[in-house]
Amino acid sequence: MLLYNSQTSVPVFINLLRTILAHASSKVADVEALFKLASIPQLQEIAIRNLEAASTMRHQGFEPHISELFDLVYSEAPEKARLSGLVIIANLCIKEAMRSKILEVGGFETLIAIIRGEGVLFKKVEAQRTAAKGLSNLVATRRELRLKAITD
Repeated sequence: MLLYNSQTSVPVFINLLRTILAHASSKVADVEALFKLASIPQLQEIAIRNLEAASTMRHQGFEPHISELFDLVYSEAPEKARLSGLVIIANLCIKEAMRSKILEVGGFETLIAIIRGEGVLFKKVEAQRTAAKGLSNLVATRRELRLKAITD
């Protein structure tokens, strides 16, 4: 007979979810579920890592969470999680359908600020390089934004 004990069951459940996420394919990952799991501190790192992998292959499901990603980048989360959030944004900038939403939440200005090194995380070359990749993709089809990016 299996007895439920909340003190021992929660860590077991967390470890089970970690194992599932570690072996999950990013092609079939449920973006909405991963964002919910990322709000659980014990699962945040692995959920964000799965979101990062999923963002390289597809863009469906990310649109409602664009502002959350920018919030993550500027949050008090661990540096790895914040950098992963920035990588996800840069990956999403590739898709035309995502560009308008990213611009709508102030993505252009944020990426420029990161490239300039504003903020502790953003003094790191890796973050600046990722932001430059995102900005390059974001302005790829918009001449007026390319000119603004060059002058800023």
